[in-house]
Amino acid sequence: MESPEECRVAALEIAAARAETLAAALDGGVEVETRNGWPAAMVCAHYAMRTSRTLSAAVHLCANSFGVESQSLLRNMSQDMVEVRYIATDPVVLSEQWRVHESRRRYYVYNSRVELQEMDEPEDLNELEQLIESDWNEARDLAAAKLHKEPKNVSNREARRYLLKDRWTRLNIHQVAEAATQKYPDTMELFEWYPYLSDHAHGSAGLTGDYLQKQGSQLFVKDHRDPRFKSGSMAVSALVLAHSVLVGLNDIGLKCDPESLIADLPFSGPEFDDL
Repeated sequence: MESPEECRVAALEIAAARAETLAAALDGGVEVETRNGWPAAMVCAHYAMRTSRTLSAAVHLCANSFGVESQSLLRNMSQDMVEVRYIATDPVVLSEQWRVHESRRRYYVYNSRVELQEMDEPEDLNELEQLIESDWNEARDLAAAKLHKEPKNVSNREARRYLLKDRWTRLNIHQVAEAATQKYPDTMELFEWYPYLSDHAHGSAGLTGDYLQKQGSQLFVKDHRDPRFKSGSMAVSALVLAHSVLVGLNDIGLKCDPESLIADLPFSGPEFDDL
């Protein structure tokens, strides 16, 4: 039976090799089927590269004894998994909604920065402005229905809460996960870890055990150079999350085999959790 240290080393070696294989497969370009339209191809290209790079970054942190810090990246991967799988439930319609939101984001970035720095005006600024105007009209209609007012009598302050600016869907992340579960039954199980990862990303004081240890009545700082603590388990978890994203991307149109990321992983059980 392998020792915990041998398991940790093996986990990191496997994760590094598979992250490198995925990166190499995408280096020559992202191959996507066009059956769902070019917005779906954009989704595939964006999330495939983002997933590959995030996986490589998480494994790199783990290999250098920063398994705890890699959890912020795993949170990003968890959210990407939910959104990609949600898009895969209706690739044509939802990919277009995602594309429209990215256009919306370009407008707000330009609008907020143009007074602070010199920026080239977007070539499609007129279309972007029409999109934002349409957003405000929709928000006023929604606010009017909620407040029992005429849309023309709804103030910007009242309409703002219904404005799609920072999110591309009116569903919150938990609702998106529930919707994705209809196509991918393991989504909610994978998503159960999200609150913990979010607490870590937000610096929750409830997770001080990752940094401090108590001996009697005194607190001591843990040695962050200790390579054992959570490095192996986080690296393998990153593989699992990357696989879950790519499964959704395959259904949207990505030509890439995700199974090689998790094939024959020899790690499981509670004894692996703190590797």
